[in-house]
Amino acid sequence: MGRLVRRYIRAYNITAVNKCSLPAEGTSVHYTKLNNLNAAFVIGTSPAGTDREITALEHPLGRKPAGFNVIWKNKAGDVYIGATNPTAWTSTHMSVHCEAASTTVHLVVF
Repeated sequence: MGRLVRRYIRAYNITAVNKCSLPAEGTSVHYTKLNNLNAAFVIGTSPAGTDREITALEHPLGRKPAGFNVIWKNKAGDVYIGATNPTAWTSTHMSVHCEAASTTVHLVVF
């Protein structure tokens, strides 16, 4: 994890990381609820192949997210909402699109 992400975690007093598996791609996501914001830090990995969707991205907000910010990614390429409209997001899961294959992305979901 990069220095910027470590600083972000310290700045928002993130204390615990939970792990769950994503059934569709068999990858994993770590998420942490940010103590000082109504937001969560989420890590996900895109499947192999370009311009693919990271599906069933789990978050602990307990409500439908309003959006997300990309904090870090390990490859070049955009991370965006894509074909899955935010109206399909739920209080526990969301999906985002990633242009590069097998990319790990760190998001703040709010």
